[in-house]
Amino acid sequence: MIAAGDGPITDAELVTECILEDWPARQEGDVGYVYVALVGDGFCEAVAVTLVREADAIRIRQLEWGRP
Repeated sequence: MIAAGDGPITDAELVTECILEDWPARQEGDVGYVYVALVGDGFCEAVAVTLVREADAIRIRQLEWGRP
């Protein structure tokens, strides 16, 4: 995932300005789209996570690495 870094992810932070309940690619059952910053020695990247309600639980439907 992160080829430029010198080690593991040391911090993950939910970017509160990027919590969406409605977005253009939303599908039936989707409950949220969140952006998570990932930080480590020598890198700062992010992952966008689409969440879906499935079998009475909230699960990850899709991960989008890097910048959209």
